[in-house]
Amino acid sequence: MRIVNDGGVAIFSGNLDVKALGGAGFASQRSTLLPPGQFYDVSGYNAIAIHILRGDGREYAFNIKNIEGERTPDGRVNSSIEYKTTFQTVKNQEGLYITKFRDKS
Repeated sequence: MRIVNDGGVAIFSGNLDVKALGGAGFASQRSTLLPPGQFYDVSGYNAIAIHILRGDGREYAFNIKNIEGERTPDGRVNSSIEYKTTFQTVKNQEGLYITKFRDKS
């Protein structure tokens, strides 16, 4: 993941190879750019955009957390709230999928 400071954008890119993942079709990214306990302020933004260069006709889910669960004494991470959206790609077509944040009121 890289942060583009001039555009207020974080970019995670790569290829999802479901064969290498045993059919799982899963990718994960965690930011380690900030010290523990500090977070990105996204209050000035109203949406997340996902740009797919070439779809495969499958439906995908995008999950994001705004806080990491606390660690237990044995090192495991406790559960935390996760926000999720899904989007359907179109085979062999580029797509831009935008999910707006819900109003806080």
